[in-house]
Amino acid sequence: MTSSDETPTTPTNTTEPHELSTRIRASGRSCHLIPTPPPPPNNDDDAGTNPSIKILKTLVWEVSFRQRGEPPAYCVTVAEQCTKIDVRHVRQKMAWVVGRTDVEVVALARPAVAERLTGYVIGCIPPLGHVVPMVTFLDGSVL
Repeated sequence: MTSSDETPTTPTNTTEPHELSTRIRASGRSCHLIPTPPPPPNNDDDAGTNPSIKILKTLVWEVSFRQRGEPPAYCVTVAEQCTKIDVRHVRQKMAWVVGRTDVEVVALARPAVAERLTGYVIGCIPPLGHVVPMVTFLDGSVL
């Protein structure tokens, strides 16, 4: 039982940068702390959004052809986070790129397939630089 004048101690994870570097060096390791830039100002007028900063989504698509047994093709679309991708446009553009008229189904690739093709986990796929090169379509709002 504790007395009423005892205050519980809660650990804090706040360490000043110079304290952190001192502790790391004291443990026999070398370190160099890189200061991070301050966050951009938050204006109440634009609810904290900065029009020059765009949050993008990268989606990997599987394109199937009418011919049975033919392996699917894959492509990537890059758009702003709030933009809805029209699957009909993806189908039309992929048909044009591959030079075929028998594109049957265009659907989002399964997560495991997207991760294998890009080398990144879902939610962290960048617009470019994938393990397997794929046709990439950029939405006009990205530019």
